Amino acid sequence: QEGKHGFEVLFAVERSSRLWGTDHKGSDWDVHFVYRHPLRRYCAVNRPNQIVKQDYGPRGDSKDKASELDVQLVGMEVSYFAGLMATSDPTIFDVVSSTIVYKHHPVLDEIRKSASRYFDWKQLACHYCSWGSRHLHLISLKSPKAKIRKKEAKMFAFTLRGLLSCEWLVEKKGANLHELPLRVDSLIAQRIKDPKDKKTAEKLIERLRSGMTGPFDGSETERQHKQHLYDLCTAIATRVRGGVVSEKVGKPYSPENRITDKIEPLEDTSVERTRRLDELSYRAIMWVSAVGRVASTTTTCSRLVCSVS
Repeated sequence: QEGKHGFEVLFAVERSSRLWGTDHKGSDWDVHFVYRHPLRRYCAVNRPNQIVKQDYGPRGDSKDKASELDVQLVGMEVSYFAGLMATSDPTIFDVVSSTIVYKHHPVLDEIRKSASRYFDWKQLACHYCSWGSRHLHLISLKSPKAKIRKKEAKMFAFTLRGLLSCEWLVEKKGANLHELPLRVDSLIAQRIKDPKDKKTAEKLIERLRSGMTGPFDGSETERQHKQHLYDLCTAIATRVRGGVVSEKVGKPYSPENRITDKIEPLEDTSVERTRRLDELSYRAIMWVSAVGRVASTTTTCSRLVCSVS
């Protein structure tokens, strides 16, 4: 990708099922990377590409895709990436927190050590809450679409991860943000106390790791497991809803009454966080890797184009 597009990859990590601990033998690779263009491109009339995507294997368009690994590459230019951080996007949080690192850069260390300076934990909690609730709603539909049925077990895992992550953030009130568990089994171990409920959730993870990501069959055992999972997810959603937006909603949770309310962002932090992200983006673009420090050369245009606002 570097040779093809003429940019430099700063860091590259894995996300999705391999990061969440729900992968199986046939799981694909979902690689995200952050790159910077040569400085001259930032001064060009036409702004350089901010995002690149490439699929290999079954999802790719190569003539030899049958022999390729199932890999999806998603690259983001560093100032565009910083802009997504400003919105406290959970996908971006996954990227900067990933424990599976293919290429490292000191900027990644800085983001991880100071995550609370770059992410608004309230916005992040709200994203996770909505994400988990949306998947629970899709599961609850009487006639779900085929693509939903095809990954029914995964949908339950998405629901648990979203709601439990939200609950963790609300309980911690943003403290030690870098310690938020990314693996679903870790969230289950920490957040679900009832032995029966925990066993039900752990059975779901075992199912996913064995490659059974699709619909539950019609057997009594499978039917009971699915129903218990649904009851568990609904109970967690009710609990999370009460802790997050009870003052605004004032009514009980139901799949039809999804969580759409947002928590107010942290006061007087959005402007400051944007300033920090502007500076982070600038330093990454100007970084001189050979000496491991920020270049002393500065230009007006480089500061302008790496701004996230």
